[in-house]
Amino acid sequence: MMLTGGDICLTCNTNSIGFLFVNIDGNSQLQLSIDVTAKTTNSFVISNFMIDLNAGTHTIAFKVTHAATTSKLSVAARHSSIMVIPLE
Repeated sequence: MMLTGGDICLTCNTNSIGFLFVNIDGNSQLQLSIDVTAKTTNSFVISNFMIDLNAGTHTIAFKVTHAATTSKLSVAARHSSIMVIPLE
């Protein structure tokens, strides 16, 4: 689960969109749109995302960006878990 916070200022009244990327071994495997509400903290969760990969060591990175590069989008990771299930 992750928390996102929109711009917090007296004149910030516009909601916008952010993007979550799940990168595995440097390649984007998932991209989600996130609603970003001004002056508010929202949470979002990814569940039941599955991908088949060859056995080995993999690097997983989560990246969050805002559609407007000037926005002060804040993001805080709360917890995550990854399950590996052998197919044999």
